Amino acid sequence: MTMVPNELSTTIDQFPPPLAFDDDIQDRWVWGASQTRRYSCSTAYSWLLSRYRELNDNECWDWIWKLSIPAKVQHFMWLCMHNAIPTNKLRHHCNLTTSPVFQRCGTYDEDVLHYLRVCAPSKEVWQHKSNVNHPYFFSFTSLETWLQTMSKGPFDNMFPITIWWI
Repeated sequence: MTMVPNELSTTIDQFPPPLAFDDDIQDRWVWGASQTRRYSCSTAYSWLLSRYRELNDNECWDWIWKLSIPAKVQHFMWLCMHNAIPTNKLRHHCNLTTSPVFQRCGTYDEDVLHYLRVCAPSKEVWQHKSNVNHPYFFSFTSLETWLQTMSKGPFDNMFPITIWWI
């Protein structure tokens, strides 16, 4: 038996009991994920699948694993998409460094987008790549959109390999 703390019990006791509805209708369990209100493995599976799709609509990483590039580059891109690269900004947020500023340029906070595209040395690499001629290459504000857009189309596999190299 679980003991409820006294202050919680007092708080609960302050709420009035629910009003009686129709005494002729007996309470019963119903399953809201089914039109028949009856539980089945099939309706539970459908419900779980719909919840999974809701949560992951904006976070579909399948395109990364479909790229024809080495697994280590795929993994690096996956880490970028999950903001899991240990940049100074992330390390500073976790109190692992005293400053979020990128040491290579000393000007801006080091996040993944700055490191891979915005910082002058990285920008120089991209400007020397002859196949980087997308009109919005340097104007995407979202790292995720930039990575996904540039990994498809005319940039093929060269883009992911270049960001891994940088």
